[in-house]
Formats: sequence, structure tokens, C-alpha cells
Amino acid sequence: ATARPYWGEVHLADRWTMEATPDLANRLGVEPGAPLSAVRYRCCVGGTPTQILTQWEPLDITRGTNAELPSSGARGQPTNYSRFARIGWRIHHVDEKYRARMPTLEERNLLELFLTDVPVVEITRYTQAVNNKTGAERTVETATIVARGDRVVITSSTDVAAPPSKPAPRTKVR
Repeated sequence: ATARPYWGEVHLADRWTMEATPDLANRLGVEPGAPLSAVRYRCCVGGTPTQILTQWEPLDITRGTNAELPSSGARGQPTNYSRFARIGWRIHHVDEKYRARMPTLEERNLLELFLTDVPVVEITRYTQAVNNKTGAERTVETATIVARGDRVVITSSTDVAAPPSKPAPRTKVR
């Protein structure tokens, strides 16, 4: 989208509540069966589907607040950062794990991958936040993002500190 004059489009596919599966409970640091909000988005660039994002949040944090429902995906909707900030949680760290794989049949259909040899990149995201009142830290959101391998470029940039300089060896004078 950056290389061409396209705007990314985010389409809300579905919102629902569910009980945490063992995997999601582990990712979010909650008990299996804990109530979660879930949302699925389908992202497009220039009308071409580029990724599917499924996001889960623990309802014990958001239930009854104006952050209970994730964004609809429409332009101008609050981001995760602003949604959680409104209810007293400051997002301070995001971890993502990447792996390439072949798409499932459902992903092929949603991403319009009619060629059988196009892989996807699966990104597992963990969003950490600190509660402004208590100082408690926890995972407030996790997501699985599936991006078309032929439509995504992953860029990584890391500042590397210079190694500490070693002191010159001392010479003993007798």
C-alpha cells in the first residue's frame, strides 16, 4: 500500500464473544473458559484481500466499558492503544512471532488465493499493558494475522549499540 497510491481497507467480518480455549487462555494469561471478546477483520489494498486478522481480548478487563467491543475497522475508529488508554491500561509492549506456511482452505477463500502455491505468513501477536492505578501488567490482546505471502513485505529495524570498549591491558612496571 505504501509503494502504490492505495489506501488499505479494513472490513469487519464478525464480532462475537467466546470462552477461552486452552491455547487462547495461555496466550492471554487467563483460565480456560474465561470470557473473551473476539473480532475478525479482512484487510484489502486496492480491493485485493491481503490479510485476515482475528483478535481476542479478555472481557474481565473490558466488560462494561467503552472499550468492550473492538473497533469496527472503519477509518477514524479508536486504535487498541486509545481504547485501552480510555479504561486505564497503557500498552507498552507488543511481541510478534512470524512463520510461513501454506494457507488453509478457509484462508484461501478469504484471501482469494486461487493459485495453490502462494504461502501465507502467520503472525501471532501479544499486546502487553500496565494498569495505571495498580501497576499490574498483563496481556490485554492477542491476535493471529494471516497475510498473503505475495502481498506482504516484513521490514525489521533494530538499533544496535556499539560493544563496550575494552580497557587497554595494564602493563606492570617494576
